[in-house]
Amino acid sequence: MSIILLINIVIFILVVRQLIRSANITGRVKGEAKVERQEAIERVQNAICILLLLGLTWVTGYLLLIPLFSQVAQPIFVVLNSFQGFFIFLLYCVRKPHIRKKWGLTC
Repeated sequence: MSIILLINIVIFILVVRQLIRSANITGRVKGEAKVERQEAIERVQNAICILLLLGLTWVTGYLLLIPLFSQVAQPIFVVLNSFQGFFIFLLYCVRKPHIRKKWGLTC
């Protein structure tokens, strides 16, 4: 589990670096510094949300190795793992106004 946590942190750092770089490119293409800054902020917020989502799950999994926390960490680990897809859906679909509008038209 420690190896998985370490790999997740390394990949997270690489992803955030790439997100900031691509947000800078998007802002330059549109020619606005404000757009560049807003894109970077939004992408970093998404990355932090994903880090919390995936990180909390694996941290609770790591706590399963400690007998004292095992009874408390088991249900938390199961719930976080079970709802991971739903949380990602909320993060990428419900937070975006244009996607909410499409869902409103569909429903």
